[in-house]
Amino acid sequence: MIDKAIVLHNGGAGSDNIAEKTFTDVGSGTGRLVAIGAAELHPNFKLCKGLEILQGIHENAVSNLEICTKSDATKSISFGSDKEIGELSLAPIEFLCGSFEDPYEYLGDSDLIEMMSSLSDDIGR
Repeated sequence: MIDKAIVLHNGGAGSDNIAEKTFTDVGSGTGRLVAIGAAELHPNFKLCKGLEILQGIHENAVSNLEICTKSDATKSISFGSDKEIGELSLAPIEFLCGSFEDPYEYLGDSDLIEMMSSLSDDIGR
């Protein structure tokens, strides 16, 4: 899905030139799509960010990211406490707690926005 969006955004040019692109997941939950999906598959993204309205779920995303963080440049994805699979380069990741309806949550810097289809109905209003 992310690759197809990049191709469409680039006018069919593939995933070249994504270093200046920001990916945003609206309704990001615990951060799996942002941290493991977009940031891992496309470590050249300028930024991968998630916006979640529920405070508890947002806090889980932040906690999950802290667990994976090894350093500023390299992060590792771990499953359980003793089953580390190694280090992966990830794009910078940022999680925000808020609503897309909030005028103070700026999404204008996003080049690619993913959201659940149930949310897309609300945005069209």
